[in-house]
Amino acid sequence: MKPRKPKDIAAFKDWLIARGAIVDAPTNEWEILRVRTCDGVLVAYRNKAGKETWPEGLLDLREAFDAGRAIPLSPDLKSRKRSRHLIEALAVRDGMACWFCGRGFTLPEDREITIEHLVPVCHGGPNHMSNLVLACEPCNHAAGNMPVVAKVAFREGWRTGL
Repeated sequence: MKPRKPKDIAAFKDWLIARGAIVDAPTNEWEILRVRTCDGVLVAYRNKAGKETWPEGLLDLREAFDAGRAIPLSPDLKSRKRSRHLIEALAVRDGMACWFCGRGFTLPEDREITIEHLVPVCHGGPNHMSNLVLACEPCNHAAGNMPVVAKVAFREGWRTGL
């Protein structure tokens, strides 16, 4: 059974924002919720009769919200196949370890490897090698959409044991 629309939209919005999404103001009277993720814009609508239409992507996010999953809303998890070459290139440049905690990865296929944008895409960061590092999933989730200065401080905290 597909998840239903959220009952507590305010809590859902807070959850989305905490994971890097941007909740925009509605652009017309029919919009209930407009969310920008790094994957695109998702919009829920209400028609004149009051019937609501929620896109599949927002319903999937609601399911994750209900289940308490801390999923990131970033494009680096879209396609492992597409990112394998990028992971290998970053590993050659930086080593096969998490940029934050330093934990080593065994293979480019390691399921815990994620690609972290130092300046998040949602905040204008480019999909360019100069803005990308390898990170384990826990560190990537913890760093979220922090500013780059905070990410460097987070990394230094890990590395110095603070």
